[in-house]
Amino acid sequence: MKILCMPTLNSTCVYYRFENFIKYWRKQGHEIAFAYWGPDFQQSCLWERDMTTKFISEVNDLVNSSELVIFQGVHTQKAVALILALQEAYKQPILAEYDDSPYSVNSSSPNFKHVGPGSKVELWGDEQIKKSDGVIVSTEYLKDVFASKNSKVFVVPNCIDFEIWDKLKSKKKKDKSIVKIGWEGGANQEINLRLIKKVIPKILDEFPNVVFHFKFGGYQIPYLNHERIIFEDFHSWVAIDKHPQALKDANFDIGVAPLRDLEFNRAKSNLRWLEYSALKIPTVASDVGPYRCIENGANGFLAREEEDWLDSLRKLIKDKALRVSMGKAAYREIRKNYNVERASKDYMERLSTFI
Repeated sequence: MKILCMPTLNSTCVYYRFENFIKYWRKQGHEIAFAYWGPDFQQSCLWERDMTTKFISEVNDLVNSSELVIFQGVHTQKAVALILALQEAYKQPILAEYDDSPYSVNSSSPNFKHVGPGSKVELWGDEQIKKSDGVIVSTEYLKDVFASKNSKVFVVPNCIDFEIWDKLKSKKKKDKSIVKIGWEGGANQEINLRLIKKVIPKILDEFPNVVFHFKFGGYQIPYLNHERIIFEDFHSWVAIDKHPQALKDANFDIGVAPLRDLEFNRAKSNLRWLEYSALKIPTVASDVGPYRCIENGANGFLAREEEDWLDSLRKLIKDKALRVSMGKAAYREIRKNYNVERASKDYMERLSTFI
């Protein structure tokens, strides 16, 4: 099949929703055009805001030579107009691809005033979802959200490329007596980190051999203030193709994944757990929809109240054998059910139904 993939988002979203699958589609013999993106992009792709005559001509040629087109969620009237014009001009199916809900962006998001409910971005996203020939989403929750907008919505979960993650080099820990609790994520997570605002200091005070490593946040959080909280790389973003090794090098012994039970968060995927598990790091996660794929006590811990967080972290800190066994169990689970090589074949089968 000949497919054109048009990204609009930052490098992490584009990697997991496009490039991860494209690699295996090409191995399977499909022809994929992957336009206007690079692994260093930290912000959204800019083509939909700056449509030159040259750009429109190039996209026109790419669509004309493709059998199917996938646009990630768009943010501008120009982008929606382009999609509608292409649908009018060609018979090729044009699908939308969404990893988040455009209908319930948290007010804590740095971009809330531009993309929140009632914004033009929500309006254009809604138009794209309704007018597309089909919609690809990352979770069952998103499928339910979009079901009233489009009759052809299907789920493709985020997955791990074990060909990459299994070959990462290990970095020796300087002090094996230290237990490192870690978190990694983006700048819109401050509201979720508040869930462990009291937990982390209590754990650090209780266990002198524990440190907390806050990685990639893009900002330093005043209320997470302790001599054993590591913030030195909070602004040190890396390109997405370097991200797996950077996370491996952090040498987390335990990963945390706090997530508030909000409408927008219910549409989120379990990606943080997938990445920790790919490195066999045991996870303590919030007991909310995206993480209920975790079998509590077997391949991770789920926490609702502060005492749940404290109890789960205490168990993992005190018991290295438990950390190892739980990390391995999580790895086995995601290798079985979130393996991109296998999922890419199922994804392509779904796409073929539109041709």
